[in-house]
Amino acid sequence: MLISGNFVQSVAKGEAKPSSGGIQLTEGAILSGRIGQVNSRGEGVLRLADGSRFSFSGGQALKEGEQVRMEVVRLQPQITLRMIASESGIAQQMAGDMEQSLMRLPDIFSRLMNFSGLDGGMAAASGKGEGLFSLFSAIQQAGKSPLFVTSKGESMAAVLRRILPNLSLESLQKGDLTELTRLLRSGGGEIKEMLQQLREAANDLRPAPGTGGGDQDIGAARQTLMRVGDLLAMQDVLPRTATGPDGNPFLGYRLFWLDERGLGEMIWRQQSGGGSGRGGDDEKEVTSVLITLNLTQLGTLQTHLSYAQNALQIAMGAEDDEALSALRGDIRQLRQALIAAELPLRSLELSKMSRGDVQEKRLEILALGEGFSIEV
Repeated sequence: MLISGNFVQSVAKGEAKPSSGGIQLTEGAILSGRIGQVNSRGEGVLRLADGSRFSFSGGQALKEGEQVRMEVVRLQPQITLRMIASESGIAQQMAGDMEQSLMRLPDIFSRLMNFSGLDGGMAAASGKGEGLFSLFSAIQQAGKSPLFVTSKGESMAAVLRRILPNLSLESLQKGDLTELTRLLRSGGGEIKEMLQQLREAANDLRPAPGTGGGDQDIGAARQTLMRVGDLLAMQDVLPRTATGPDGNPFLGYRLFWLDERGLGEMIWRQQSGGGSGRGGDDEKEVTSVLITLNLTQLGTLQTHLSYAQNALQIAMGAEDDEALSALRGDIRQLRQALIAAELPLRSLELSKMSRGDVQEKRLEILALGEGFSIEV
């Protein structure tokens, strides 16, 4: 990341003049300091070790009070510094690494379901065609024996259900967003404790009786469970990348277990939009929430909620034709439930999605933008 500006000093004789204090600036010189202040537009002041101050712009990813190391890139027409390291910069790099894990989530989920014994053929449902929950009921009756269990006999599915926050799709279908709101605000638990439990469970995995799994298989199962820990860590990493003027993070992540037997993720971001994008009366705050449910039998289900100016818009999509048909059977009930819950629903849409559509939507909401870049 590059920031540009000039050194400043206190007003003397009615005039403020640029000054670099006792520092002799040359291209390639390394400066250390602390961010004294920075606003949402990336304008702020860097306080250097000798007490001098550097007024800059272009530092949207910086946080007030964090320590930074900068390299002098050029001196004219403005002094330009390149970020070498910063506390939030380290978090950004971690977020970038984690984003690769996020892109591989469907593969991780498939392996988890295989190791957990949840990817067997779907049994015939007596209520087939009557809605999504008829399909969920069929899935819950299907499956095969887990390949790996802990010393206490827990399958990987049981481990995830115990450690991760749980969310009921049925409650959402009834218009109850209480658990969804709780998950957004709290994340469902202490990350360090959840990660420790995942590590302990992974190290405790062993082949289920009668399966005869080898060392290579158990290694793959443990690594897969550890990858869930990488994803879970996003809940702690992303809020450190940048915050808005109110101190709240622009981007957040939640990983949860679906009561209907599946792994889900929730990505949310807050941003200004609309109008000219330059502030003023036409500027509006938009909160977007993307919920992706990874279900081995029914493909991926995705819901995008957008809230702005007291209006809620919901766009739902399904990868699998059978899941899409089931959702169509439930859409009227969901609309009525949302209205009954007095939510300001403006639109509720449903469409078929390809795997490319699913990933594109996730990339869109995860896009960190220029302010989050390591180097611009």
